[in-house]
Amino acid sequence: MTKFIDIVIQEFYEVKINLKFEFLKIYRRNKMRNMMIIAIVIAELFYLIPVLSDSDFPEESLAFVSNLMGSIGLMFVLFASFLGADAINREHTKGTDLLIYPLPQRRSNVIIAKYLSHLVTGWLGILLYYLLVIFHTRMIYGADSVPREMATSFLVSMIYMTTILAFAFLVSSLINSTATSVTITFFALLILIPLLDVLLGVSNIDTGWMFTNYESLITGVLRLPSIGGGPFQTDLSEIDFAQSIFHLISQTIVFIVLFLFFGSRKEVGSQ
Repeated sequence: MTKFIDIVIQEFYEVKINLKFEFLKIYRRNKMRNMMIIAIVIAELFYLIPVLSDSDFPEESLAFVSNLMGSIGLMFVLFASFLGADAINREHTKGTDLLIYPLPQRRSNVIIAKYLSHLVTGWLGILLYYLLVIFHTRMIYGADSVPREMATSFLVSMIYMTTILAFAFLVSSLINSTATSVTITFFALLILIPLLDVLLGVSNIDTGWMFTNYESLITGVLRLPSIGGGPFQTDLSEIDFAQSIFHLISQTIVFIVLFLFFGSRKEVGSQ
């Protein structure tokens, strides 16, 4: 038992050390700054356009929130593409992992630290986005205009971020070229997977298992006007919230296991 505890402590220590290194790389590569810029630009567009065009804001606060939250899907796609799609293969193609892998530590711990650091960066971007939505809503419509379910929506967004980022890491672990993996991740999330959802739906094949569908749960818990696609355009009472979260977490675990498996077996310096 003591030996097992020592192993766990050693694994935790390795992840902790690599986390510091990964956060430093994220900072130096301006990934944190870029995610903040993406969140600000997307959130501010629906506020600045009416101001600059001298147009009126929607009469109801929910309509304003709906406009802002309707763009959160694009933000997730951008976050996943530019945070995770080059996270694993970038180190291998440039050979920078040669500085890390010869050390007495598991490759999987390096990848776990990489995933966690990028996940926290994505979470900070999401937090900024929600703070901007709340700020503008309160400023325009008053303190009581923000839906109480915003906190639940934020938690769902954080869970969804873990899933979509894990998918991007999986693509990065399978494809050697960083440019190719970023492109595939972006178009897969934005076009290919939604298109597959439509084609399967036309064939009467259930698509509730596709993780991208659960993005609609983020706005579904807010009871906003219907926007976008997905299986949650029905009454909220028909949604099994706990089961939806379970599906998201389950798919996240599958993606993590897969990118750890493939990422740990990549050859350093492979092109």
